[in-house]
Amino acid sequence: MRWYNYLYVGEKAKKTSEDIIEKINAGKMQVNKFALALPFNDSDILDIIPTIVLMQKRYLDSDLVIVGIADGKSEAMDLMQDIIMECYNNTKGFDLKSYIFEGGVSS
Repeated sequence: MRWYNYLYVGEKAKKTSEDIIEKINAGKMQVNKFALALPFNDSDILDIIPTIVLMQKRYLDSDLVIVGIADGKSEAMDLMQDIIMECYNNTKGFDLKSYIFEGGVSS
């Protein structure tokens, strides 16, 4: 799993963002926490993934790029909208993968 250098964090998630990130990296269970990630396919823009799913070894060992974290599904959807609109406002397009990789992704 890799992380976007300028990770987007929802308002409610800001209070516990370090804890959320630490638990994702450690593969520990969290309830009602979500990661926003670049999709593995080219037809989607972003995926909203419950962090409990990220406990699976195939995700921990994958090239999944997490660009944001949120506390609750509603916050995840709002954060997704914010990310997409920021990309559009800065590039006049929806090539989010290129936009994210330009900002940098760490291992």
